[in-house]
Amino acid sequence: MPQEFYSEDVTAGRLNTYEAVILASQEARRINQMRMMVDQAEGEEKVTTTAMRRLAERKIEVKYGDGEETEDPQDDASTGQTDSAGR
Repeated sequence: MPQEFYSEDVTAGRLNTYEAVILASQEARRINQMRMMVDQAEGEEKVTTTAMRRLAERKIEVKYGDGEETEDPQDDASTGQTDSAGR
C-alpha cells in the first residue's frame, strides 16, 4: 500500500508547500544519482517516496542564501542541502 504524506506533516510550519516540493524533488534526484553511481538496483520504495519520507522526518537540512538554517539535520548521513535559489 502506498504511503501518504500530508502537507502539514511535510512542511511542519517551517516550509511553504512550494519549498517542500522543490526540496523533495532535489532530494529524489540526489538519491537517484547516488543509487546510479554505485550501480544499485531500485529498491522496494520509490526514490520520490524516500525523499518525501526524509523531508517529513526532517532529515533534510534546509539552508537559505543568507546562511540561515531552518532545521538541524537529525542524522549525519543527511547531505541534502539547498538554498532558496535551489542550489
